[in-house]
Amino acid sequence: MFALLDAVAENMKHQKNIRLFEIGNVFASGEKGKPNEWRMITAICAEKTSTGKEGKLFYEAKGIADTLCEKMGINDVWYSDFQKASVYTDGRFWHQGRAAEIKIGDRTLGVVGEIDPVLLHAYDISERVAAIEIDHETLVACAQEKKEYRPIPKFPAVERDIAVVVPAETKIDSVQYTIEAAGGELLVSSDVFDIYEGEHIDAAQKSLAFHLIFQSPARTLTDEDVDEAFVAIVSALRREGWDVRS
Repeated sequence: MFALLDAVAENMKHQKNIRLFEIGNVFASGEKGKPNEWRMITAICAEKTSTGKEGKLFYEAKGIADTLCEKMGINDVWYSDFQKASVYTDGRFWHQGRAAEIKIGDRTLGVVGEIDPVLLHAYDISERVAAIEIDHETLVACAQEKKEYRPIPKFPAVERDIAVVVPAETKIDSVQYTIEAAGGELLVSSDVFDIYEGEHIDAAQKSLAFHLIFQSPARTLTDEDVDEAFVAIVSALRREGWDVRS
């Protein structure tokens, strides 16, 4: 990660959009002073002017992780709250409240999130930077030779975004479960694209933003169809005592 941040700092002098990756060995202190070594895949996304949709770089980095897993035939990917003491990464890299662990079943694959501004400042980087770190051994172990066939949808999808302000200790998957349970059959995807703690939000809270996709295999959805499912989701979230912003 440090080498990539060096490269980002240098390239930002000449480029506006920077996308870099590396695969290499990582070393850390183990038991009785013996070093641990494992292989990591790291990718980083940076823009000289981070304008537009909030959480854009986080969502792009997460998309890289999703695509990589899909290409490896891995379908049961989900995201959980980042644990700073994780053995898979150096907790100093990540912006607290803007990072998530990448999970495959009950295994931790890696981390996706924004880099801590304090660390970026040390590299003279003033823009937001997002990255992923993936454990190579876990990725290979979970890869499937046979891929699941998914037919191309015949009818168009409808997309909506929703943000939920929850207590800081609330798990991402708890909120996502509530959304999916309330969305019914028309909700085919719920994807977290931003995790925010900081300015303009209570210190004991965090905001989780989800991208929702509604679709039917049998017909084109009407506005009323989507509105009904969306209202059901909002109502379910509010019953949990969470603040919904859409």
